[in-house]
Amino acid sequence: MSENNFKFGLYQNEKLIAEKIFSADDFNPNTRYSVNIKSMIPSIVSNLQGVLSSRDKALEFEYFGYNFLIYHNKQISLYPKEIKDELRRTPKESEQYINGKKLTGVRFKFGLYINENTIVERFFYVNNYNPNSLQSINIYTIIEYIVYDIKEMLIKIDQKHLWEDNDLINKCNLPIHVIRELHPKRREELLRRIYK
Repeated sequence: MSENNFKFGLYQNEKLIAEKIFSADDFNPNTRYSVNIKSMIPSIVSNLQGVLSSRDKALEFEYFGYNFLIYHNKQISLYPKEIKDELRRTPKESEQYINGKKLTGVRFKFGLYINENTIVERFFYVNNYNPNSLQSINIYTIIEYIVYDIKEMLIKIDQKHLWEDNDLINKCNLPIHVIRELHPKRREELLRRIYK
């Protein structure tokens, strides 16, 4: 039996910074394969920009006595000078015009995927980017919150689908395996008949 997973990832120049994976099999197939987080994108971008541009004094680096920033800097110090310099180099800010609007900053991308399939990917720019933010607990915390909000949205949609499935079973006398394989347009048509 194959396992389906959602993945939320944060990237900089195609390099994975952080990700959170959660089971897609917990959701009805209709929910799982028709995810739409368009309305959530502005708040996701805003939250990620907020953490990535935070100054060190607003960030937490220590977790149960383990300081991620100190550890990261110690690891970099083990490399030869040219590699060390490359790893410590702050990415250059760039600018992009989208719909006549100028966007500037360091370019990042977030994505939501199911298995290997892209649901949504968005590039965004961070002004006053702080590279130390990538070693902070805050970046992982904000991704946890984003994923929590996505899961809550999916649960609400799933509950709606369950009630609709119940109506299709009881009012149209359809077995569940037939309901699961209904084309979305046919499903909508049957539900319209029930609810009119």
